[in-house]
Amino acid sequence: MTTPPTILDFLPEKILEFDTLTSTNDYLKTAAAKEVLTEGTLVWALNQTQGRGQRENVWLVEPGKNLTISILLTPPKYNASQAFLLSKALALAVYKTIQQFIPKSIGIKWPNDIYCDDKKISGILIENNIQGEYIRQCIVGIGLNVNQTVFENNNSTSLKIITNKDYSIREVLNVLIGFIRFEYLRILSGDFKNVEEAYFDCLLGNKKNESFLIHNKIHVCDILEIQPDGAIVLLIDGKKEVYLHGDAYWKNIKTQTK
Repeated sequence: MTTPPTILDFLPEKILEFDTLTSTNDYLKTAAAKEVLTEGTLVWALNQTQGRGQRENVWLVEPGKNLTISILLTPPKYNASQAFLLSKALALAVYKTIQQFIPKSIGIKWPNDIYCDDKKISGILIENNIQGEYIRQCIVGIGLNVNQTVFENNNSTSLKIITNKDYSIREVLNVLIGFIRFEYLRILSGDFKNVEEAYFDCLLGNKKNESFLIHNKIHVCDILEIQPDGAIVLLIDGKKEVYLHGDAYWKNIKTQTK
């Protein structure tokens, strides 16, 4: 188990708490467009009515039962070509947070969902504002299932389902903030190699003979690497193939989910 980093000075700069928002990402994006917000501004809603996931998927939650937040990051002179490296670091932060509360094996499902017991427990949506070669600001939306036990999608799980315990959502948030700070500072310090290696070690399907759904057909593949733009490199029948997210999915045969 990884020890949570100490929460120090720069995250969160300010926490804006709400009972209900349509989307924490949308609120933070609108607020950042109207005024100059300090890096580390965090928006937290107990209820999110129109939460979004990757590729316009909907993230629905039971009010007050889960953690739904968005954080503003403004990395100085961070090249847009390295955007997915930041995504890896944030996925690691969520992964390590969940590790503090559950004893079971978990994994990062490419590109950045977190799974436990073959079910999704957390998702991340990152929206970058790019100017020229650089990311001017990054809005990071994180949904983490904490105390909810009934889901419309049977491919979801939560900390409570796994451990049969109730959790303080604020405590979970505090741990998450610590790990976000730690991983983000690793990126800002240029510690790319350790972030890359840690992400790959935690990646679902990084072992041989894993199944991927590609063009509606199941292929048994090896993951060779994740490229800087987020594309996955697979070894299929002895040949290297490169796919963007949406063209290939790690496939759990038992649950048959994307």
